[in-house]
Amino acid sequence: MSTSSTNLSIDSPAVTVLLDRITQEIGDPRLSQLIHQKLVQVFEWAEASKNEAINKAERLETERASLSQKKHELEAEQLALQEQQEALHAAAESLKALPSRVKDLSDAFDKLNTDLSEERQAASEAGSSTDRIEAQATKAATALDKLKKQVEALTGMPQGIATLTTTIGAIQTGQTGLVGQVTDVVNKVGDLTTTVVGIPTEAKIKELVEAGPTGLVAEVKSTSDVLKTLATKADLEDWSRARAEAQAKSNQEAISRCVKAALKDFQDSTVAEYTQKLGRYEAADEKKREAFDDLKNKAIALEDRYTARGQRLATLEKENSDLKSALQKRDQELAGSSDRIEELANDLAEAEAWIRRRDTTLDETMERIGRRDNTIAEANERIGLMDATISEVKAQIVRKDKTIQEAHELMESYKEAIKTKDSQIEQMCARLEAAEARATPPMTQRLETHSSSLGMFENLSQVYLKLSNEFRGIPTSNESEGDTDLSEIAVKIAPKLLRPQAKPMIQEFLNSGAQGWHCLQRVVDRGSQAESVPEGTCALHGQKCVLVQVVASEEGRVLNFYDSE
Repeated sequence: MSTSSTNLSIDSPAVTVLLDRITQEIGDPRLSQLIHQKLVQVFEWAEASKNEAINKAERLETERASLSQKKHELEAEQLALQEQQEALHAAAESLKALPSRVKDLSDAFDKLNTDLSEERQAASEAGSSTDRIEAQATKAATALDKLKKQVEALTGMPQGIATLTTTIGAIQTGQTGLVGQVTDVVNKVGDLTTTVVGIPTEAKIKELVEAGPTGLVAEVKSTSDVLKTLATKADLEDWSRARAEAQAKSNQEAISRCVKAALKDFQDSTVAEYTQKLGRYEAADEKKREAFDDLKNKAIALEDRYTARGQRLATLEKENSDLKSALQKRDQELAGSSDRIEELANDLAEAEAWIRRRDTTLDETMERIGRRDNTIAEANERIGLMDATISEVKAQIVRKDKTIQEAHELMESYKEAIKTKDSQIEQMCARLEAAEARATPPMTQRLETHSSSLGMFENLSQVYLKLSNEFRGIPTSNESEGDTDLSEIAVKIAPKLLRPQAKPMIQEFLNSGAQGWHCLQRVVDRGSQAESVPEGTCALHGQKCVLVQVVASEEGRVLNFYDSE
């Protein structure tokens, strides 16, 4: 019978069939039960070892997969941390340039304030110039009043004529100077017109505002200068116009008074001469009046343009005020940005420290993963060894199957011999009982006489028959432990069983259910008080000792013998 299977278990059909056939062929229940128990133990041990190795391999493989996944996650996290660190360094570099930009804006704002201060000072100086022109106009009016008083003070003709001649010369001189002044005013008006044309338009102002604080401040300064010049020239124009009108009126009144006085005292020719001179003067005065009217119209146009420029200047001042407010707000924001920069610098330092700690932790984790990989490799090696052990166990099971087959065949032969011996023993016992029943003193005497004449082998058989009858009530196992033959054990235990107290001591030892192997001689001497033999070595006999133990079976406790030699 062969049982070569790659996946043997106690519940497999092949093993079940094998155990059933062994039980059926042996016939002896106790022997078949013992063989069944041994086979079950072998199969259970092999199956448990295999399952344990498989479960351990699965656990190690699961743990290795988990560690590998964790390793990949840590590597991805390390890469993300490196990217975050690079981003933080880039942000720190950009923040380093922020103080210089803040300083540039602050310098621009300070320059704008300086330029505005200079503009205000220049405007104040322009006001002072206007005051000086007004003072000169006042002086001129005073001189003209004195001239009127001198003309009115004329009392005599000669004196009046002389005075009139002087006055007319002065008037002519004044007219010449006045014409020169008018010419200067016209020239200044032309220059003023050119200057006004140079004032920037609203589109230009928007362009300068978009260009930034520096260009806007420069244009505001230029426009302020133009407007101050325009204001100065406009005041000069008003003063010149008023002076010319007053001078013309004064001249007309003086001429009229002179003419009236001359008509009373001089001849008609003299009056005609002065009348011609008066006509020429009136014509000149008419031209002067036309010139002044033209100048007045130009002054009105310039005044309108000055008003528009004033409004534009007010708009620029408002924009300048808004820009100043915006710059102040920007200063506050920059101050807050400085605090934020310090906070970000601290956060960056903390982040770098945390990254360094995380790198250290990651290195330690990688080391643990490396050690765990080594552990997994060692576990795989142990699994390989366990697989080899399982293969060896399977081979042992095959060898055991072969041994069981051989034992089965041997037991078949023993079975027949045992049946024959049992039949002979029963026959001999029956004959012995019949002979004892029929025995008489003479016959007994003859038997004793006859037995004394028997040989040594016949006496030996009588001894073993006696021991068999005496110990018939003590159950024993049908097989010996190991490879020891029962006949060899019988030869060694017979002398020890011949002692008078042997049976009660052995019966006491059996009833006590003692555990482990015991020396048979000590059991016969001390019964249940005999000490067990550690590791199968008897302290009294060494390795040459017959050992006995109590074994529990389905039928109760039985004795099992073993020859340690």
